[in-house]
Amino acid sequence: MRIAGIQGLSLIDFPGNVASVLFLAGCDFRCPFCQNPDLIEISADTPKFSWEDVVEFLRHRKKLIDGVAITGGEPMLFPDIADFVAHLNEEIGLPVKIDTNGHHPDVLKQLLEDGHVTYVAMDVKTALSRYSEASGTLVDIHKIEQSIRLIMQSGVRYEFRTTVVPTVVDEAAVDEMGKVIEGAELWAFQQYQNRIVYNENFKAVKPLTPEKVRALMMRAEPYVKRVIVRGL
Repeated sequence: MRIAGIQGLSLIDFPGNVASVLFLAGCDFRCPFCQNPDLIEISADTPKFSWEDVVEFLRHRKKLIDGVAITGGEPMLFPDIADFVAHLNEEIGLPVKIDTNGHHPDVLKQLLEDGHVTYVAMDVKTALSRYSEASGTLVDIHKIEQSIRLIMQSGVRYEFRTTVVPTVVDEAAVDEMGKVIEGAELWAFQQYQNRIVYNENFKAVKPLTPEKVRALMMRAEPYVKRVIVRGL
């Protein structure tokens, strides 16, 4: 597992908490619109922080934060993530929130059963029928569906989130996604930003207007208990 970055303070990465953010490098997806392209592949130039450095950093910030958010990359790509989260939880005593693309339900299941995670955010990128287009690689849709079920049945706080990329998110995609996560507690729509992307061609893809993003959000409302939009 490669801890490639640390953000000392965030008010947005862990809903309801003031958190430090840990960035893990390495991902099995190649989403062309990825906002963290430097974290997709691990190279000799990728920064590396040890577990001990991270724990010491967080211990010094404990009076300023009330949570730790782990993002990527894809944290579930690494089997030792469960041990790492348990270590953080036990050593620091802070709630842990983790992000995932949902493609590793076995690792996710262990994390949820261990009880060291208090919030999970899973990306639902587009309609299942178009998932490989959005992820830039072949995706086992059954794993995505399994992760959704695990999260919804876990009893932990969670959200499903969708970045509104014009090429892969439209009314039909919202309807198909909505049926898959029907009854979910929270569906967060995120405005697409084209300044930093994995595929340079996506810099030419302009974000939808705020009005169109809100229209898609309203279309999602019948499917879940609560819908919000971020980044407008």
